[in-house]
Amino acid sequence: MTGLEIAKTPSPLRQFVSGIAWTMAATGVERGVALGQTIIIARLLGIEAYGRYGLLFVTVGLVSSVAGLQLGLTATVHISRSRISEPSRAVAVVRLCEIVSAAMALGAFGVLWFYPSLFATALPGDGYSDALLLAGIMAVAGVVSGVQDSVLQGFEQFNTLAVIKTTTAVVGLGLVLMLGRPGDLASVLLPLALASIVRLGAVLVMKELLMRREGAHASLAAIWAARQVLWSFSLPSVLASLIGGLANWYGLVLITKLPSGLEEVAILTTGQQWRGMVLFATSVLASVAIPMMARMSESGDRAGVRKIHQLSLAANMLFGVGVVAVVGVATGPILAAYGKGFNGSHLVFWLMVASAVPMSYLNVLLQYLVSHGRMWLQLLQYGVSNAVLVIGYVISIAYWGSLGFAVTTLIVSAATALALDRWLREELAMGAAAECSSSGVAGSEQKLGKI
Repeated sequence: MTGLEIAKTPSPLRQFVSGIAWTMAATGVERGVALGQTIIIARLLGIEAYGRYGLLFVTVGLVSSVAGLQLGLTATVHISRSRISEPSRAVAVVRLCEIVSAAMALGAFGVLWFYPSLFATALPGDGYSDALLLAGIMAVAGVVSGVQDSVLQGFEQFNTLAVIKTTTAVVGLGLVLMLGRPGDLASVLLPLALASIVRLGAVLVMKELLMRREGAHASLAAIWAARQVLWSFSLPSVLASLIGGLANWYGLVLITKLPSGLEEVAILTTGQQWRGMVLFATSVLASVAIPMMARMSESGDRAGVRKIHQLSLAANMLFGVGVVAVVGVATGPILAAYGKGFNGSHLVFWLMVASAVPMSYLNVLLQYLVSHGRMWLQLLQYGVSNAVLVIGYVISIAYWGSLGFAVTTLIVSAATALALDRWLREELAMGAAAECSSSGVAGSEQKLGKI
């Protein structure tokens, strides 16, 4: 037994449920607070400025996904796969991810600081340089803390991460209430930036305490030797994230070219935020399922991988359909809460929320590929589906505006999920058949040995 080895629970189901309980509770509070926060911000800013806020956050997310190189996911999977069999390699991958993510995040912020005009598309109009810099601080803190979060997930420390998420979400909301001013975009971004820094500090301290307690360390030579993961895992993962982010960002930019573009972006942003209430279940389950499936896959436990995968699918669909139905009934009151100008686009809002169901299903299917390290195959799927999505945006937005954006998102997500589901079912069936065949051969050999 090594210092990094974590004791196995008697049942994969028990471990899965325990991890979900902690993570779901924390993420539920975090998402609930975030939604309340967006309502407060929308009422402070008004619909047009809130459209700028939405476009800015899409841009920040896109930049963060590139700067972060998906190193958080890399850390999670490699810790899960190697913390028992190769603990020194697991630590080396963690340190490599931390070094590269910090360098990339600071580099991206440097570009923003010296060349803010490159990001002008994010905030049409003048007088938003302070808002851009605050968004840059949030991006840097988010990239670095994302890796720290993922290390804790890889060690399956879901309770620790739950406490940090809940606490910092409440801190962020309190700061928005204290510092936010009507019509001032920078005044609502400042508390969000401060909250992101608080979260980074908390998760960094907890991660380092865990690593020290486990006696985890790696030499510079070991860190350099782990660089291969950047090619085999991080590069295809970040390209997949970039492709998806660019497709969504490009569609929103097309919307801004319309006469009432910023108002329509505000409605779409609101729909995407409420869609996040469904997708948060996918992210919760992914944070639990991916490290578990990676560890089971490494140990050859195919039955355990299939069980966790099926549990994740069932839980996502149950939660997703339920939330979409509830939001559909409550669409009127929800949009009214955001203030004047949001009431006239019920259909667009609900279609954006409804697209969470196929997206959630698709994300769970992709978890299987990620847990097995098949990142180039994931990239191929992202490339094809998002190319179709962009073509759909170009055609539909020209005729139907935000309604075309929402319908295209829903249709392409559903078609992609169905195609990947069919392929993955065939692969799992082949794996199960091969496992049964191997068991049969082994049993026959044992009988022959007794004879």
